[in-house]
Order: sequence, then structure tokens, then C-alpha cells
Amino acid sequence: MNLNIAVTDSNGNAFDLSGATLSGQVRYSYGSTGILLRLSPTINSGSTGELFASGLASVNIDATGMAAMPVGKFVYDIERYSGVADGAKILRGSFIVEPEVTR
Repeated sequence: MNLNIAVTDSNGNAFDLSGATLSGQVRYSYGSTGILLRLSPTINSGSTGELFASGLASVNIDATGMAAMPVGKFVYDIERYSGVADGAKILRGSFIVEPEVTR
């Protein structure tokens, strides 16, 4: 599964992610303590290897990670960590894992 994220500020402008790190988790519910899957978002970089101020990031979950997920509805969030605004949520939501149809 691949998810591309465009992080923007309250005015819709691209958010500068230079110098930040991103972290994310999937859980059964917002109040649950068990982590089902750790997300490892990456900040997209430019052709020179320097971070763009474009606010673009990606989350990639390989087949092994998704295969380990049980069937059900789950919640996730992604947070930005950098000096001043540690733990600022940049994305949150839910998704459903359905059982396999074709075997």
C-alpha cells in the first residue's frame, strides 16, 4: 500500500517539512494501547537530496505488513516531530481490512 500526503497549513500552503521527522501508528481505536502496525512515513526529497519545502511525504506498507493485519476497522495517525511543534498531527483517519475473496 502506498499513500502520498501533501501537508498544508491552515491557509492551504505547502508546509515546509525540512528538518522534521514523521511517525505514525495503526491501532484498534483511538483509546487502545496496543500498536498493530508502525508506520514509517518518509519526507520526499528533491533531486539534489535536500528536503523540499513542498510538504510532500509518503507512507509505504509492504505486503508482509498488510498481511499481518487482522480483518476489521482501524484508526491511524501520522505526527510531525521537529523542535517547536513536537507531536503535531498532520493526518489521521480510519481504514477497513476486509477478508480475501479470491483464493
